[in-house]
Amino acid sequence: MVLVAVVLPVTGRADGIRLDRDNPASEAIVQVVAYQGIGNGIVRVTGTGFFVNPHGQLITNRHLLSRAVFCAVLGPGTEPLRVDRVLAEAGDLVLVQVDLPTGAKAEALQLRKTPPIRGEAIRIEGYPLGVGLASASGRVVGFRHKPYHGALSFEVDAPTFSGNSGGPVVDEVGRVVGVTTFRSLQGTNRLAGALCPRVLMDESRIVDLPFPVWSRRTGNGRGAVGPAANGWRALQCGDLQSARLFFRTALRSQTRGALLHQGLAEALLESGRPQEAALSLSAAIEERPKDFLARLRLAAVYRRLGKPELAALEEAAGRRIEGSIFSRIETEVAAREQTGLPGLWEKARFILQRPVESGELR
Repeated sequence: MVLVAVVLPVTGRADGIRLDRDNPASEAIVQVVAYQGIGNGIVRVTGTGFFVNPHGQLITNRHLLSRAVFCAVLGPGTEPLRVDRVLAEAGDLVLVQVDLPTGAKAEALQLRKTPPIRGEAIRIEGYPLGVGLASASGRVVGFRHKPYHGALSFEVDAPTFSGNSGGPVVDEVGRVVGVTTFRSLQGTNRLAGALCPRVLMDESRIVDLPFPVWSRRTGNGRGAVGPAANGWRALQCGDLQSARLFFRTALRSQTRGALLHQGLAEALLESGRPQEAALSLSAAIEERPKDFLARLRLAAVYRRLGKPELAALEEAAGRRIEGSIFSRIETEVAAREQTGLPGLWEKARFILQRPVESGELR
């Protein structure tokens, strides 16, 4: 299939952005939480991913995982599901295996084999700025001239933010036509873009490696050194005793360590020590009161401990903070719409990979 590049007289406008918390289809779309090694430190980044079959295979962006010493996904609840293996990759797209609970099956989205057409209505789904699942509507406005990983891409006029990376772009019946990949602020017609799918299918490469092995082989998982990075790596590998030791060692040498407290809490939870985990999460929140992810996690721990009143308080506080962030997103979207920039805001490219069943990977 040959696509001809066109010069775009942009005329469309996006239809805004809304929280999608109660949509049953949302269960297929999850938040990706990665702890990346940057220099000698650790930072937490969030993005989006979506399941492509009930067996826990998920598509997200490579750049979310490439520097990560630990990576998990958060579904409709707040219990993290660890990324177990990297199965295949193509450009900035990876297909990973998520470690589902025994007997559990994931809701999944259907991937469309054909690219969209100009003027087609689409929605961008994801977790902008890490808040709850949000949906932004728009239309395909044309194709880009410059290829991305050897393929032409299409553009849409829907708003996208940090945290949308890895999220699906879906058509009117909910089939995936693209995956958010990155943003650019170049030019005045700041459109979102999407890569045409069939070209990318030919570029996929089978990997099938445990996540820690893949991360180290990429060369990007080696950046952070010291007890903090080693703690997250040990947690990723399920070495809970070492993880607890590394996190506690790091906390003795650092005066501030909210992410260290959170890492220690996860190691304690997996070790069957939720009461101690609650204390660690409380310490993290004391240091970072507006960390709504930590508050929602603490609420889940309180529920596990049989403390519904404390769980409700933390849940409410976390949702208030989350809601205020989303309100700022809505305000920004409305303000930029009033400027008359029809493409809105920040370019993003999307790439699409067909689902790969485990039998095809071997």
